[in-house]
Amino acid sequence: MRKQQIKVGAFLLSMGLALTFACQNQEELASSSTTNNSRVAASLVDDNRVVFCHDGNLHDTDDLGALPMGIALMEAAGKMSKLVHVDYNNHIGCSNSGYASAMKKSVDISKSDLGAGSVLFYDYKSDAANADVNFKKAISETSITNKLTIIAAGPYHSIYQALSGSTSTQRKGITIISHDPWNSKHDCGKVDDDHPAGCKKTSKTWTDIKNDYSGITFKEVANGNTKLGNNLNPSSWSALTNASNWSATGKIAMKALYDRVTTNEHNGNGQSDVSDATMVYYYLHGVENASINNVVTKLKLKWGK
Repeated sequence: MRKQQIKVGAFLLSMGLALTFACQNQEELASSSTTNNSRVAASLVDDNRVVFCHDGNLHDTDDLGALPMGIALMEAAGKMSKLVHVDYNNHIGCSNSGYASAMKKSVDISKSDLGAGSVLFYDYKSDAANADVNFKKAISETSITNKLTIIAAGPYHSIYQALSGSTSTQRKGITIISHDPWNSKHDCGKVDDDHPAGCKKTSKTWTDIKNDYSGITFKEVANGNTKLGNNLNPSSWSALTNASNWSATGKIAMKALYDRVTTNEHNGNGQSDVSDATMVYYYLHGVENASINNVVTKLKLKWGK
């Protein structure tokens, strides 16, 4: 009887050890799986340094809202330190002084209300020389291990200028993102209602950069006008002013953002177009053709209740 009890005890002990080992092993596998899933999720986020290049000083309907929206998305993602250069009003042909001033307001609220106080902004129309110096510096620091993404939200003149003098090694670390064939072809040279006779021709386009600067990665994402563009009006962005969505500081930030997204300083037709911001969303989250709901969800990470 005693031998039988000993055998039973030994059996139960061995089963207990086996069960403990199995549980530990299962926990390790679960931990490993969680870590791997985190790595997969993190890999969707482009961790390159980034440059924004906007116009807004002529004819475009989206830059007044798209620039601060892109800034807000950067802040919400905790990536503002990656933004090493912003140029705006980079339509060097013709320029509308009222539009250019309105873009400056968008820059100001980006600094004061949306977290971009330490970011270097350059009005390209009035300060191209200093903009070129800073942009070239960002490119000079670029390599395959220190990459740079350029958000092309306007004509390509400022990008082309900054690439002059770059090396093939530097260019292998550069990605240029566009979303709309208009910017890809835009050379500021035609004469129409938006480009009066006498406009200075930029002459450099997306195709020119491809032809003249080898090694760069070019990515044209889905056209942002589909969901963040020209069919929107102020009511489309009502979530930004819904007090139940936002913290105390969020209410201030989102009111400032809403005012720039819906301003009629630029868009006499009542559009509330931020289509260029679709490229920033792609840079941050690896998703093309973002919707308003996608954008608001990300903004809540920083400013939501």
